[in-house]
Amino acid sequence: MVIKEGNPAKIGEAMLESRRIFNEVLTKLLDGEKVKDVQSFLANTKQRIIAKAKETFKSFKELEKKGEAEEIRIYSRPLPLRMNFGEGYNLWVEDNKIMFRVTLIPRKEYVKGYLKLSKEHEEIVRKAIEEKKAIRLKKQIDYTSMI
Repeated sequence: MVIKEGNPAKIGEAMLESRRIFNEVLTKLLDGEKVKDVQSFLANTKQRIIAKAKETFKSFKELEKKGEAEEIRIYSRPLPLRMNFGEGYNLWVEDNKIMFRVTLIPRKEYVKGYLKLSKEHEEIVRKAIEEKKAIRLKKQIDYTSMI
C-alpha cells in the first residue's frame, strides 16, 4: 500500500479506536447494559464494530451454556477496520494502478493511495471492481427504465 494523500497514522488510530469501541460494547454487554451510539466513526463502520462485538458476546454466551466458555479477553491491540465498499472505502483503477480511499471520519479524515499487489491478487481485485461497476450500471439502467 502506498499512501499519497492523508496521514497514514490515522489508519492506526482508527484501528485502535475500533478496538476501544469493540471492548466498550463487549464490557457493557457483559454488565447487562445497553449499547449507546458512538459518533467518532462512519455510521456503517460503527454498526459493523458493534455487530461484531455482539456476535462475540453471543458466541460466548452459547459456549457458557455448554460449560465450554473461557473468560472473555479484552485486548489492546488494534482491531481491523470493518467497512462497506463505497461508504468506508473505495477502490478504482487509475493510471493502471488500483487506487484506494479509506474514509475514517465523514468529510474530515481520509487516506488515499494505491495498492501494491501480486499479479494474482491484482487480478482478483480488478475483477471485483469491474463486477461492482457492472452492478451499479445495471441498477442505473433499471432505475431509468422505470421513469
